Amino acid sequence: MKPVREQVKKRNLDWMIACKNPTPIEFFHFIQPTHKARAIEKYGKILNEAMRLCKVPDEQSKLKNIKETVNCNSDWDVWLLEKRAVCSNIKFRQGSWLTMISSD
Repeated sequence: MKPVREQVKKRNLDWMIACKNPTPIEFFHFIQPTHKARAIEKYGKILNEAMRLCKVPDEQSKLKNIKETVNCNSDWDVWLLEKRAVCSNIKFRQGSWLTMISSD
């Protein structure tokens, strides 16, 4: 594995173990993915690795519970809607700003 990939994997694992609510949607906010299948696959791999590496029993059971109850597809859909809303808001603000400049 390349050093950059190792650093990214370590960062993702550290996040997964330290996060109070390591759900897929929170993970998507953290990594800002562009492809659904790869994002969901990455979440699953990182979650499994975090469960394997975690030494604290309470944290392990929290991660196992999340693994059993999450709905990655639903979280992806919500995350995508949030992302689109933010992008639309930015475009609207930029358009309003350009309109104000051109009307002067």
